[in-house]
Amino acid sequence: MTGLDFAASSCTAGRQCRALKIASVSTLFPSDEQPHRGVFVERRLNSLSEIANVRVIQPIPWFPLLRQYRPRAVVAGRSSSPRLPILREPMFYVPGIFKSLDSRWLERSILPILRRMQHENLVDVVDAHFGYPEGVGCVRAAGRLGLPVFITLRGNEIKYLTRPWIGAQLLTALHRATGIITVSQSLKQALISRGVPPHKVNVIPNAVDTYTFHPGWQADARASLKLPPDRRYMISVGHLVYEKGHHLAIEALSALRRSHPDLELIILGGMSGESGYPGRLHELARRFGLSQAVRFVGSQHPTRVATWLQAADVFVLATYREGCCNAVLEALACGLPVVTTAVGDNEHYLAPPQHGLIVPAGDAHALESAIDAALTRTWNSWAISQSIAQRGGWKTVAARTAGFFEARMRCIQDCRHDGNSPRGRASNQ
Repeated sequence: MTGLDFAASSCTAGRQCRALKIASVSTLFPSDEQPHRGVFVERRLNSLSEIANVRVIQPIPWFPLLRQYRPRAVVAGRSSSPRLPILREPMFYVPGIFKSLDSRWLERSILPILRRMQHENLVDVVDAHFGYPEGVGCVRAAGRLGLPVFITLRGNEIKYLTRPWIGAQLLTALHRATGIITVSQSLKQALISRGVPPHKVNVIPNAVDTYTFHPGWQADARASLKLPPDRRYMISVGHLVYEKGHHLAIEALSALRRSHPDLELIILGGMSGESGYPGRLHELARRFGLSQAVRFVGSQHPTRVATWLQAADVFVLATYREGCCNAVLEALACGLPVVTTAVGDNEHYLAPPQHGLIVPAGDAHALESAIDAALTRTWNSWAISQSIAQRGGWKTVAARTAGFFEARMRCIQDCRHDGNSPRGRASNQ
């Protein structure tokens, strides 16, 4: 059975296939080998599959001598997303200085799949996750087939827009796309400032799985993690990369230990693209004499992340750049006060000082002062948690996503009939 044969049979007996047929393309998607990679993509698509017919295409980069070529593989959905058939398709790429060609390699990888899906009436719309290389490659491939294509941007795109060869590709793709989803208002404004029409952009923030992330008994969480009950803990969650600002949290801890000698720092996050940064963090902790006060616990399963958050006293993320930060939302859902930076939509979710405190990015002294204030203040964990729970979960995100797809496609069809501009129609909610 081929990947597309499998996809065609993915609707179970007695369950009607949904009208909207979506081909979702993402290089990041959880697997047995990397179960936490791209979980937020899986969660949106899992909920979307309840109201639409969704098939996932995951291009897998490979390069001779570095990564072994693997033939395409069909996965009958994971236990957490049984409705999602996943087609893993090899994508040749050249690492290093040739990153500007990644969109071409992705286009070559997915074009035959989309062409066959279109021939078998299995696709109405292409759903690209991330702007580069997915968005650019999907716009090129879908353009060859006359398929509408939507691009979801999550924050990395701002960095890509500043790169000469990649930025031009991305901006062209954004103008050609049928519609664009951003996870934050700040990201939408960044696109508008670069000439992207506002009516093409809809802000749909990420959601939080409140079944997993919710307030819990701190003493029970600490006992589960074998943490001493008589300490105070600040916790930071994010990949071990410079942009997450973990070094600033360690510096702040060094100063805070003078007035809070029982304070420790827990860092959750795995390595991701900056092999030297984790070593720098360990060295920084040693230099400040904090080797026993800074815990590096690596990448964790979401349920374990929730337990770590429930065990902590304050969440700290000195990040330099974000769109809609999942880690911040999950900490708030657990009722934890948050100290973070004025980037992305962080201020929007914290509504400082109700649910946490905001500091300028890169300001170590301001970070230290804010953490000190958070540790000495009494917080309402229930109110903090409800601020996230009342926004709705991934089903709400899926419904808004499908609605935006349909509205934009209907708008374009109507405009083709009457010759009018689509400006102002199907705009951001």
